[in-house]
Amino acid sequence: MASYEDPFGWRLSMEGTWEDQLSAPALSMAGDFHAMSAEELSTKHEPEPPAPGTEKPRYDKISILGQGGMGRVWLGWDTKLERHVAIKEPLEGAGSITHQRLMREVFLTAQLEHSGVVAVHDVYKADERTHFVMALVRGETLAKKLSCFDPDDDTERARLIARILEVCDVISHAHKHCIIHRDLSPRNILITGEDGNSARVIDWGLAISLDEAANPHGSAGTPGYASPEQRIGGVLGTRSDVWSLGALLHSVLHGAPPDEPSRRKTALNPELEAIATRALQEDPRDRYPDARAMGEDLRRWLEGRLVQAYDATPWRLLKRFARIHRVPLFFAATALLASSAALAWGVANTKREAERARKAEAHATERAEQAHHAAAILHGESAKRHLEEGDHWAAHQDIAASLRHRQEPEHIGLAMRAAFAALPEKMSETRLPHCEKGWRLGNRKDRVLCQSHRFEISMFDGEAFIWSLESDPLYLRVGSSTVEFLNSDRERYIYSADTGELITHDPRMGDYSSTRHGGGVLSVHRNGWLDADHHIPCAEDFGDTWLAPDLSHSYIQCNDGDIYRCEPGKATRVKESRIGSIQHFLRDARGHMWAAGIDGNIERLESRRELLPFGENLKGMENIPGSDLILVVGHSGAARILDPVGHRWVTSFPPGAKDLRPTLDGQIMRLTRDNNLEIWKVPTPTISEHRGQRGISKNDISLDDTLVATIDGGGYVHMFSPGEGRLYEPRRLSMMVGKSIGNTYDGKDLFVVTTMDMNTQPVISHDENSVIEVGARDHRNILARRIFALADHSIVHLQYDAGFLLKENEHTTFYLQELDFFEGATNIDGEKLLLLERTGAWIYSTTIEDKAERMRKVTAIDDTGLTDGDFSNDGKIALLHKLHVAIHDEESGALLHEFPIPSRGVSLAWRPGSEHIVTGHLDGSLYVWDTRGNLLAESLHHNARISEVTITRSGKWMATSGWDSSTHMLSFEPLDEILAKKTQ
Repeated sequence: MASYEDPFGWRLSMEGTWEDQLSAPALSMAGDFHAMSAEELSTKHEPEPPAPGTEKPRYDKISILGQGGMGRVWLGWDTKLERHVAIKEPLEGAGSITHQRLMREVFLTAQLEHSGVVAVHDVYKADERTHFVMALVRGETLAKKLSCFDPDDDTERARLIARILEVCDVISHAHKHCIIHRDLSPRNILITGEDGNSARVIDWGLAISLDEAANPHGSAGTPGYASPEQRIGGVLGTRSDVWSLGALLHSVLHGAPPDEPSRRKTALNPELEAIATRALQEDPRDRYPDARAMGEDLRRWLEGRLVQAYDATPWRLLKRFARIHRVPLFFAATALLASSAALAWGVANTKREAERARKAEAHATERAEQAHHAAAILHGESAKRHLEEGDHWAAHQDIAASLRHRQEPEHIGLAMRAAFAALPEKMSETRLPHCEKGWRLGNRKDRVLCQSHRFEISMFDGEAFIWSLESDPLYLRVGSSTVEFLNSDRERYIYSADTGELITHDPRMGDYSSTRHGGGVLSVHRNGWLDADHHIPCAEDFGDTWLAPDLSHSYIQCNDGDIYRCEPGKATRVKESRIGSIQHFLRDARGHMWAAGIDGNIERLESRRELLPFGENLKGMENIPGSDLILVVGHSGAARILDPVGHRWVTSFPPGAKDLRPTLDGQIMRLTRDNNLEIWKVPTPTISEHRGQRGISKNDISLDDTLVATIDGGGYVHMFSPGEGRLYEPRRLSMMVGKSIGNTYDGKDLFVVTTMDMNTQPVISHDENSVIEVGARDHRNILARRIFALADHSIVHLQYDAGFLLKENEHTTFYLQELDFFEGATNIDGEKLLLLERTGAWIYSTTIEDKAERMRKVTAIDDTGLTDGDFSNDGKIALLHKLHVAIHDEESGALLHEFPIPSRGVSLAWRPGSEHIVTGHLDGSLYVWDTRGNLLAESLHHNARISEVTITRSGKWMATSGWDSSTHMLSFEPLDEILAKKTQ
């Protein structure tokens, strides 16, 4: 394989040797520039005066730094910002291919906004040639570092490994943007910084996108650092760059690339060798999946943690343990030797040395406990990130790992949050036979296509191959009843998926806008659809497109960002997307259009809903038949299910699959890396989080524990069923702030509310789709901060002025108007109401016949720190003060116990049928305690004050709302399981 010839001269300078070069992305500086001082540089930018009548150019060319057969690099001066820059230009007379190649390289570099890639500053045209202005970077290449590097120098090796880790981070960033470098070598790694403490990846001239990498390319790269598939011009992927990264690591370990003899004399480091060996596997499937995974293993080595690529046998683990814990083990060994000697000197010395050994053992145990604690924290932080991203599968794995190390209250709280997230269930798994090039999934379990090599495709029905044909498909798509592909001439062929018979042949040149559309036809010509008479109004090329199954209309985004709805003879511009470059369109089951960009963000077009981040570039989106759900698949094999109605992620799948597709009966087919075909059941969507507007004031749960209702600061009432994933369209009751909401005993779906507009007691329920208002309002001017419904059908309003108002049918009674009640709670039967005022707690009971006797004071409070309270439903009440919880006897008011809380508490709920008390806090934190004050679980999932904590009557889960406009559901099941295991 010939090496890359550097036709633009970006690397090779006009003066100095290869090792003396200075490099930047797509440019180089001569060795003499490296030695220039700042003062010398400042004398190099005296611009020539402009010709009379002409405008002074912004950039001055000072001297040529490098030149190749097609282009050159100048040292330039930016006259506007007064700084040195590098200017890249093609040579005079360079053809269009040279310009295109240069444009492509700089465009890819500009996409990668990363500190490890030097920025592109500007583009301008002069002398009918495009010039590119880039940052000027000083440093030495890794090639020069290695030329004078002693491979047995442990300190310098560790420093260079840290630079390789930074290169992994840069390439990982490129992989997220679907870009493969293809030419990672020591000459293309620039070590910068005063102390050589940072690395940059340069020369992106051979970089290609992942879509382009799916087609065979010619051989490319630097000998010794190009992957095996690069050397033969095969299909590439992110693992091709991983091989090159492994070769870079091998060069640091041995002073030479993998195909040259090692310069190292001392014993090899087994863990680093394991990382390099895995990255350098001949079969790409045996390597790290991407640069991020390899970088994580290098980071583990640098931090002294166990490397995943290393085969940790018991003997190796023992040696590693001895190395990490050599200090306590040394003391333990010393103590044992001293104990043996003490036998000869007497019993007294023996006891003394035994005590020393015990302390050493205790110290070793403490270190091991610290290691478990650190591992639990790392898994916990990863779980938080995955929960926020909607990757529920990964979150569950991390939470389980963290709890295996240590059952920290914070991680138990994470488990309680994650328990409401639905997970898919694997129904079956079938091992597919060997397929040389790869399998292609359609929408049927019994029709899987094998592309054996370039000229043969075969259909597999789950047990045997049922037909084969010879062809040269560039792109393949398997549908429910057809196989569609474009051949090497971009002619379209459609075959029967059942018989292999040719159905349609279209000789016109076409292309795929995507291979995973929800539309019926995917082939598109450069100037319009092959199947529909829709004119495409783009001046140049366009991005993704979508064609309706009935061919009546289509959507397209031009390269300038405009989106058009195209019909026969008509093109209408629609509202521009917030995504700059759309890669995928999709119309969901309710007719809404969705778009996904190259950055992985997903949005519903013509909607003000927030963007949904996926975290990586998408392979495609597809509707799941029989539901409103959408399957979203990334290029790495990550996949999630989107609920377009609730605008949320429903669930996710294990990562790293080759492909995922929905079946016609609403299941998911998943093709693994080792060619197993798995069938997964899509779970019933649940709602673990819901957002309102302008802060949630209060929430409550229906009597049957199935429905949550909230009222927010915008006067909206929201209702949803967490377990069923059912979301009702909210209803706005008032232009004023919504204050309180409470369920009634008149029906499981009836709630009463109060707002700041003084119209009290609207009764709220829902129909099939929306929140509705039931009955007439009471328009008396009553301004209430809290409202409660009791089992005898009476309604209680806590007024802002004084006392509370009791409404029984048409009768109204005012109680204790001289007191200022601010908060309250009903017991589980709705027969008692706990009322709080600044100096004490009162109980109102509906079971007492004499109305004058229904109110009684339970206990007096010495201070004014009371904020909330609740019934235990077994004869106790809990009162929440600013910084402590007090538990009282309900009958006598006697203080039974109290315990401190870590921050200001604002909401409290007692879990029915248990000794668990939940407190919500001003800082958004949530804690679960037992009645003795032992912390059982904690969670910080609100970004502002918690306004309400409500626990279901069954005690199985709770809903927490906050001023951050969110409501979260947490299950008590993980906590109960952990407590049950502790008592066994």
